[in-house]
Amino acid sequence: MRLLFELQLFKKKKILDLESQKSFKFFWEEANTDKNSPGFGLIKDRSPSNPDVCSIASVGFGLTAITIGVERHWITYKEAYDRVLGTLDTLINNAEQINGFFYHFLDMNTAKRTRNSEISIIDTAILINGTITVGEYFGGIIKEKAEQIYKRVNWKWYLNPRTNHFYMGYSPEKGFFGAWDWYAEQFMVYFLAAASPTFPVNAEVFYDFERAWGAYGYYPPIVHTWTGSLFTYQYSFAWFDMRNKIDKEGVNWWENSIIASKSNRQFCIDYSDIYKTFGENSWGLTACDGPNGYKGGYGAPPSGYDNRQNFVDGTVPPAGAAGSVIFTPEESIEALNNYYKNHKKLWGKYGFKDAYNLDVSPEWYAEDVIGIDKGITLLMIENYRTGFVWKTFMKNKYVQSGMKKVGLVDITSKIIDDFEGNSISTGWKDGGNNVYQIHIVDNIANTGVYCLKVEYKKTEVKDAYFYTNIKEIDLDYMDSFVFSIYGRVKLKISFIDNKGNKISEKIFKATNKNGWKTYEWDISSIKNKLAQLTEIRIGVEPGDINASEIFYLDDIEFRTNKPIAHSVLIDGKPIVGNILKGNYVYYSCKGVKEGNSIYRWLISSSPDGEFIPIPGANSLTYKLKPEDSGKYIKFEVIPRTKGIFGILGSISGQAVQSAAIGEITEGKVALA
Repeated sequence: MRLLFELQLFKKKKILDLESQKSFKFFWEEANTDKNSPGFGLIKDRSPSNPDVCSIASVGFGLTAITIGVERHWITYKEAYDRVLGTLDTLINNAEQINGFFYHFLDMNTAKRTRNSEISIIDTAILINGTITVGEYFGGIIKEKAEQIYKRVNWKWYLNPRTNHFYMGYSPEKGFFGAWDWYAEQFMVYFLAAASPTFPVNAEVFYDFERAWGAYGYYPPIVHTWTGSLFTYQYSFAWFDMRNKIDKEGVNWWENSIIASKSNRQFCIDYSDIYKTFGENSWGLTACDGPNGYKGGYGAPPSGYDNRQNFVDGTVPPAGAAGSVIFTPEESIEALNNYYKNHKKLWGKYGFKDAYNLDVSPEWYAEDVIGIDKGITLLMIENYRTGFVWKTFMKNKYVQSGMKKVGLVDITSKIIDDFEGNSISTGWKDGGNNVYQIHIVDNIANTGVYCLKVEYKKTEVKDAYFYTNIKEIDLDYMDSFVFSIYGRVKLKISFIDNKGNKISEKIFKATNKNGWKTYEWDISSIKNKLAQLTEIRIGVEPGDINASEIFYLDDIEFRTNKPIAHSVLIDGKPIVGNILKGNYVYYSCKGVKEGNSIYRWLISSSPDGEFIPIPGANSLTYKLKPEDSGKYIKFEVIPRTKGIFGILGSISGQAVQSAAIGEITEGKVALA
């Protein structure tokens, strides 16, 4: 049975190979390949229509696509290198821009503004993502040119200082217009702008847009976008790895996109009686071509202030489900197989065409493919399969720094100090003997841009130390103290309580003089004492009175090594006879694979009442029974790591429950 399941899964995933390679071909073949042209390397906005128009966002996706092409052996390294190098030269020397921001559309041959388009901050950011990707992949002169393009962007110029929102667009004729004042695809802008080494903006821009909460069906509320268009929940995630992270307000944006994707699909299921195109395997409403032209407002609720801002006419683009394959892999792959097997007119030279609609007469199938839709499809499929784009892009120090600066941190950590703005410390100081000179520097960090440089010269002061006071912190679930050192040094780290007494101390010997190494202190045996922790002291070369040297510290934090379950949800409607399915994300910061996690279904007579385990309901699914009618139900998971021979050596995490859904009924639930 297991072998049969694996074989069926392999066959289902074959569509990912087909669509990926054909999507790549769009970016490789629909580019300006004339090395004598000012527009060499520019990529068309769409094909076959508008052959002379380049989309700068298409170039950003395309540069990333080229690195995938090399990894997949669709092109050679040299072919890719030459194309990328020439494209970057075009962007630096020929492509029309203002203050580092490019026009949305350029002429394919001249690299000058076309179609009276705007200077676009979001499309520039997509382009920058592509240049950073090739910079990290190829290194050398390509990385230098990529950094030159990034450093040229004057993010401050595009920021409205009165509202602390970025403007939506700019044109020489109209000046600035609009605002990124709602959540959408612009997270990449905040990360890139906050970390800019030349024109940085304040990280609070990440928190100053409106966070409108809303829900569809029985899924929990999310911070939703104005139109509910699915690409808005996808684009930044194609490059920035936001898995298993939360921001300063506790929002898990990965979970947010999972719920947005599932809500979009559920909307299409719910309205499949009204729109023939819609169904459980035909979903993903997002900006695309439609029977009456391109519409950016295609989407699903929640949307706007009243769920009326999403446009619906039965049009479905394959890129919607494909772009969510990292959030909803099973559902997305089923959708892609449906399009491929049952809609032959939707398949063409570059894989799936942009969209289709069975609710018009005659039935409508797009003729064009669009670069940004092929791009989000290709990048997300590759991230789902290998994580390659994330692994490559996330090597960049500015990318790491930007995410840190806005406060995105790992859900398993309590940050003491990452020297990028996430800190519960009050700053680092000499212990009073003037032995230590302490500075935050930007030239050698372990991750991101900044770290702590420590210079010391001990002269007859045997136990000199430097220290930081820390704010109140809940360490109940933490079991390790973790930090990184660059340099050769012996350190004594001491935890001090609120009365100045030593809770515990440990000596670490760092031997890596020319590189970073991470050290870990198991604090599980002293955790009950750490409730009184108010100070961390660090002393060098304990017992030595004449030592002097320089070393660096970075990424100081408490952490749990136990597995975590998050984004716990229930799929399905609470109707007697329906099969509900529990969903969650398993995460181990150590990278330990999941073992036999424990499941329970719990039931209550009210949404806020006591939930009692249902006897025998210990699997990932549960079929609602007549006796459940009128009640509410939750799904619970206890994550467990994989052990030896099953459970031997397995580690369990904390139990996490979904939100309750209900009231369970015996008939059809009305549409939202």
